[in-house]
Amino acid sequence: MARFTLALLFIVSLFNYTDRYMIAILLPSIGQEFRLSDTQMGFLSGVAFTLLYVVRGVPIARLADRFSRKRILLIALAVWSLMTAACEVVQNYVQLVFARVLVGIGEAGSSPPSYSVIADLYPVRHRATAMAVYLAGSPAGIVVGFALGGWVAQSYGWRYDASSPGDLQIWPKKKDGVWNSPPSLVQFRNISIKELK
Repeated sequence: MARFTLALLFIVSLFNYTDRYMIAILLPSIGQEFRLSDTQMGFLSGVAFTLLYVVRGVPIARLADRFSRKRILLIALAVWSLMTAACEVVQNYVQLVFARVLVGIGEAGSSPPSYSVIADLYPVRHRATAMAVYLAGSPAGIVVGFALGGWVAQSYGWRYDASSPGDLQIWPKKKDGVWNSPPSLVQFRNISIKELK
């Protein structure tokens, strides 16, 4: 049970860092679409995400001490996944900043309960190894974020890339020997309800 839980926490950490660093690959395309200044891109990639990530980390850790860590982790994962997926359909810079702020809040809720769960599952003599496995998700996620982010952005565009960790559609589909992206929410945003029936 402890190893399975640790593997799940490693995957959560991997996705956390994949999402966090993938935005760096996407900045040129985002800046071009929304005609952003360097200051705006810097705010989007740094301050928008980090500000509330830092501010919410300690209160979320206190909640993890008092309430169900599993629920806190699930809520955090749901918030950051939904907000990452929301990046696909934003129409302007302000909406994108708002989505990234909420991604930061969600991701702030992943580490405190994870550390606490690992401390409960592993005795002191094995705890350092377990923490090292969990923390290996950070550099692994950075590598995946840069490598996968660059490939998907080049092949399908930043909107598909920005949402892929959140909507769990990272892998494009292959049909007749050709890679195709799944239908984007952006393609459907102007369709009326009558057209869908």
